[in-house]
Amino acid sequence: MLSNIFQALDSLGLTAQKRAIHIQFSNQDLNTQVFLQRIDGQH
Repeated sequence: MLSNIFQALDSLGLTAQKRAIHIQFSNQDLNTQVFLQRIDGQH
């Protein structure tokens, strides 16, 4: 399933180098527990 999500984003031109993801859960407790796991990139 995760592969399908990445393929869909890539088909829209949102490659790994161009996408920023903002996620907000309806459960507010989860919002405070989400953390960034990894960043790879070049500027």
